Amino acid sequence: MRARDLKRALADNPDLKASERVAETSRLAQRFERDWHVLGGLPYVKELRFAPPRRWAFDYAWPSLMVALEIEGGAYSGGRHTRGRGFVADCEKYNSAALRGWVVLRLATGFRLAQVEEIATWLKHKGKATGVR
Repeated sequence: MRARDLKRALADNPDLKASERVAETSRLAQRFERDWHVLGGLPYVKELRFAPPRRWAFDYAWPSLMVALEIEGGAYSGGRHTRGRGFVADCEKYNSAALRGWVVLRLATGFRLAQVEEIATWLKHKGKATGVR
């Protein structure tokens, strides 16, 4: 199936659109992990649950530094993070994290290597300042 035909099929099938968004998020996560590794970023924890019994989890976290990173996919395709209910739920999650002392950073669709590098550098400095490596 050609890309143009696939896009038409996806436009008519909400189930496929949802799976496409999952695939986009996975691609973004893979890209972030590749960039992070190339830059020599600090080790992270994936899918860290931070507010039990809530099922909230950070995409990536550095618990000793109380820093988390969320990859926000679907910015241009009407993904969960940009629709009403998803946006409101994200606000609740991020506010809860902040009230618990977490710094939550966010990368959106189309993020650049320079943004990942900026985060990696900041975390390294923060780790050195707090004695965490």
